[in-house]
Amino acid sequence: MIADEMMAAPHRGEVADYIPALAEVDPKRFGIAVVAADGRVFTAGEADAAFSIQSISKVFTLTMALGKAGQGLWKRVGREPSGSAFNSIVQLEQEHGIPRNPFINAGALVVSDVVLGTGDPRATIGEILRFGEGLRDTAAGRVKGHLLVHCHMGISRSTAAMMSLMAQADPAEDEDALFARLREIRPQAWPNSVMIGFADEQLGRKGRLTQALRRHYAHQLEMQPQYRTWMNDLGRKREIEMGLGL
Repeated sequence: MIADEMMAAPHRGEVADYIPALAEVDPKRFGIAVVAADGRVFTAGEADAAFSIQSISKVFTLTMALGKAGQGLWKRVGREPSGSAFNSIVQLEQEHGIPRNPFINAGALVVSDVVLGTGDPRATIGEILRFGEGLRDTAAGRVKGHLLVHCHMGISRSTAAMMSLMAQADPAEDEDALFARLREIRPQAWPNSVMIGFADEQLGRKGRLTQALRRHYAHQLEMQPQYRTWMNDLGRKREIEMGLGL
């Protein structure tokens, strides 16, 4: 069996060490699951072990984007292989800004724009919170694992979504403690202030989450001064002022 051969293999290579969720994986573990066209599922090894799905999340956001935009989505992103590195932007210059497919980084950004950039931002926050609530409600039936919120840089909208889920899951926890936990998970976190504001309102935190965000910004500016230039260049001067105004 493939699983037996892999489990017995003495050389398993090295895990990726630039993403904490991957760096912590035991390289000796192996699991495989195959779903046939008729729906039958075949598993072997540690197929039930929880793992970080990484870019597999792009499949789910694509499904959400198709639900919002329908076939019109394909006017903004293609359905062809790129033949280039996943993070290359060379073809964008040659093909009038239309990414080749939804799974390279440029295409995933288009999909994220469709999912997060349409309608009322409050509704988007609500969708994220309900998604987290659904995960929590089914946790008893799942192997304990981690939720990965994935975005291009992993700094702003994704960390705001992460903070929203954490604040919802632990309503009694102090807001500064929540941000300290966030920094442990994602040291470079710079959560989107608008999203945090919506989460603050919907979760009934009465402004405390936003005030803690100001202190978080101040901490990040002290520890990583380059953020002042980066965020200013991105048009996020107001967030810099939030941190400096303490």
